Amino acid sequence: HRTNTFNTMAESAAVVRATDTDRVRLAFDFHNSVHERASWAELAASFAGRTAHIHVNRPDGTCPRRSESGYRPAFQAFVDSSYDGWVSFELFHLDGPPETVIHRGAEFLDWALGG
Repeated sequence: HRTNTFNTMAESAAVVRATDTDRVRLAFDFHNSVHERASWAELAASFAGRTAHIHVNRPDGTCPRRSESGYRPAFQAFVDSSYDGWVSFELFHLDGPPETVIHRGAEFLDWALGG
């Protein structure tokens, strides 16, 4: 999604830095970072210190699968940076019954965090 405000993590981080307060932080959104030139892992490593919330989702708005590349290195970068903020699923489409999607999401997070 391209916007008329901020289109990259770098643009958003510049605004956050300009506020000069810890009360304004970034949200890392897998869905909205597909147009970035850097990998998710590179973005996570670069911006984890200013990130307060991670939205987990696929580019199509569904729950990620363990077999998909890119997620695990990104989560490892957050772990390596001692990230201690929120992590949530932001799903726009349920690709199964809610119970199945919740179970798949829990399995995914366990896998993404090295479990």
